[in-house]
Amino acid sequence: MQSKGVVRFFLIALTIVCLYQYLLVIPTNNIESDARAYADECAGKNPKLGWQGCYAQYLDSLSTETVFEIPLIKKFTYADLKKSQLAMGLDLKGGMSVLLQVDLQDFLKSLSGNSSDPDFRQSA
Repeated sequence: MQSKGVVRFFLIALTIVCLYQYLLVIPTNNIESDARAYADECAGKNPKLGWQGCYAQYLDSLSTETVFEIPLIKKFTYADLKKSQLAMGLDLKGGMSVLLQVDLQDFLKSLSGNSSDPDFRQSA
């Protein structure tokens, strides 16, 4: 009976942590979406600054302003939101792919200690 209470406690705690993290991701994604739209518009008007410059300028302008608030608990700036949320690696963003290939002949030669036996060399 006691182990069910411990499992229930950790289930509730994990759920609260996941909801809190998700709560931080939503406004961050909205701000970054607005920044992309601003950068698309700004880059056409200001080619010297460029798209990335406009994007960074928009996000920098929000780094000290309150952009999200949990009433009676805490106010967040964009910088606070980015620091507080979990970082997604390349595997979660879909940005990396790796392919490993092994040359079997070289592999067998190295396993044999680079044997100079002619029969082995011929079979490999």
